[in-house]
Amino acid sequence: MEQNNLNIWQIITKNWRNIISITLIMCFFASIITIVQPLKYRSTMNLLVIQEGKESLDYYTSSKSAQYLSDILTQVIYSSSFLDNVMNSGFRIDDNFSQDEQKRKKQWQKTVETKVLRDTGIITIDAYSVKRDQAEQIVQAVSYILKTKHTIYHGSGNKVKVTIIDQPITSNWPVKPNIFANLALAFVSGLIIGTWFCYLFPEAKIHINFSLGKNKKKKKEENGEPDAYFTEDGKEVVEL
Repeated sequence: MEQNNLNIWQIITKNWRNIISITLIMCFFASIITIVQPLKYRSTMNLLVIQEGKESLDYYTSSKSAQYLSDILTQVIYSSSFLDNVMNSGFRIDDNFSQDEQKRKKQWQKTVETKVLRDTGIITIDAYSVKRDQAEQIVQAVSYILKTKHTIYHGSGNKVKVTIIDQPITSNWPVKPNIFANLALAFVSGLIIGTWFCYLFPEAKIHINFSLGKNKKKKKEENGEPDAYFTEDGKEVVEL
């Protein structure tokens, strides 16, 4: 077992350039994917689901009831009917969603995120938009619909109340995509994939050439592969 671990370590040490090359490639593509995505702001609000008459219930039953109702409300937020109510709520929301029903729902799912604080009945709503004021308008509209029309989405009637417990908190800077998180994930993934590649193909070589000119001359070849290049003005090409 120790011998196998030693062999693996020797392979990695011998092929560290391959690992670096694969990591750089992963980071490069992660950067491209991150750059092409639109920058979005986030606005957040918290709501509390309250069930009246729960004083007669024990704590466990009461918490599970609040959990159940909160889960239902967070799911109906992504429905088409809820989106229609949001658009007709009177808030200044730009309806830039597709006319196709399926695409419209997918766009809405990317616009709003919800989560429930377990056993508390507290719902956190996050709205994202390329415009800061739009993110805030959307999260306010969602909260308003939950507060005023929640009864149409569950069977408990007026025994349930939804209360807004704070005002919207909107980021001053775009939070999506998370550049640092994406690059960190790409870096770690590159190290893992690079290490696995070296283990499977210990004799393979990966070269990344950054050319400084279009017309290149071969300096020399060793073992049938070029080890360096020069441009016509004599500048050496950087090779990793």
